[in-house]
Amino acid sequence: MRLRVSAASTGYLSTLDAFKSTVGIALMEGAGYSPCPSPVTPAIEGGRAWVRHTPEGPCVVFVAPLADRDAIAVHSLGEIWLADMLAQGVARGILLLVGAADGVRPMCLDTESANGDWQVWLADPGVGQLLRPPPTPDKPDTFEVVETAAQAYFDGTDLNLGDLWEEERLHRSGRVSFNDFLQSQSAVAAFVLAGIIVAMFFVSTALTLNIWAQAGVHILDPETVFAAVKTNSPMALVRLGSTLRPLIEQGELWRLLASNYLHAGLLHLFVNAYSVLALGPILEKIFGTPRFLAIWVVSGTCGSMASAWVNVNAASVGASGALFGLLGA
Repeated sequence: MRLRVSAASTGYLSTLDAFKSTVGIALMEGAGYSPCPSPVTPAIEGGRAWVRHTPEGPCVVFVAPLADRDAIAVHSLGEIWLADMLAQGVARGILLLVGAADGVRPMCLDTESANGDWQVWLADPGVGQLLRPPPTPDKPDTFEVVETAAQAYFDGTDLNLGDLWEEERLHRSGRVSFNDFLQSQSAVAAFVLAGIIVAMFFVSTALTLNIWAQAGVHILDPETVFAAVKTNSPMALVRLGSTLRPLIEQGELWRLLASNYLHAGLLHLFVNAYSVLALGPILEKIFGTPRFLAIWVVSGTCGSMASAWVNVNAASVGASGALFGLLGA
């Protein structure tokens, strides 16, 4: 005998598919169930089965549409499903029917071997309700995980399938999730670097004002101060360590490092300091402080070397080389 069960609308099908997937994910995550193409029952179309192997034998959870069935039809459907499962050597199982369950109640399906090993559950995603028979008093309730999975769907706490598989893989390997790893790490060097950059900008601005004062400029004028903040003096930047190829060729290699902490003006400072604070902490947590600093220093030095090579007679400053090195890493 073959019964055809169909959903009433596309919207209902989407809800059923979401429910089936959610229950399956939670089962796989929580209790060792895995999706299986069989055992299947020819009595119900549009279902999905998960199996968990126990010492007593396989335990199957079969999620399928309820459609418009009354109590008698549901009981008949359960008996047909039970016969198919027993014929395939399944020891226990839940037939979880999804849909509006008005006038229908969950039930236990009796067999000659035991009572309560085979149950029909009803889930109505529309109202967020799960109906199931009470646990059998004389034996442990191994169906609890199914109830938890269904409730996770109703509560909207189900996770992405890829996330759950990754969490399960990490759990089995003794590792932790990426978010947990980040929360367990600390980032100090990134904030120190940003602080050094800002401090050096104050130094270069003060040196700029000093140079202008020696040239006879009235440095107490607000417009003069703003001009120094907006654009530092190239002479001040050269004194503090900007890259300048002729000086580097004369042996002043320290400029390849120092230039990474100097900036030509307020906008230049803001862009790079913000980038350090936005990217630095998470990258430091990922790489660890020693490797983070190593990448910063090596990338910044290489960037300064490239700038000095291209700009033969022009000075250059900025942390862009170090920042791009971190992004590349």
